[in-house]
Amino acid sequence: MYEVTVDMPNLPTGATVQVPGLGELENGGTYFVNKDEAAAWRSANTRQEAHFDDKGDMVVEMVDPGTLLQVLNKVPGLSVETADSPSDSSNKSPETHVQDPLLPEDVDNGGEKA
Repeated sequence: MYEVTVDMPNLPTGATVQVPGLGELENGGTYFVNKDEAAAWRSANTRQEAHFDDKGDMVVEMVDPGTLLQVLNKVPGLSVETADSPSDSSNKSPETHVQDPLLPEDVDNGGEKA
C-alpha cells in the first residue's frame, strides 16, 4: 500500500492532475492507494512490446511498468511512500482513496462527471 502526494509548484493548490491508471488527483493532496488500486494501476500501465525472434516470427511480450514506488517517484511533482494504512502519516494532509475516474454513475454520461 502506498501514499501518493501531489506537489506541483507550477500549479495552484487544488488543480487537477491526471495520473494514468490512478485518475484525477488534486495538487497539494495526499492519496492512500490500497493494494487493489496499486494492482489496477500496474495493469493499466503494463504495455505490449513486439519484436521478431531469430526465425522472423513476431513475438509479443507484456512489459511490467514496475511498482508505484519505482515509477511515480521519478515523476516531478509526485512522491510515493509505502504505508500500512491511511493513518500512518499523522503530519500529512488528510488522505483520500484514489477512485476510478469512470464510476458506474458516470458511464452513461460518456465518462463525464455530472
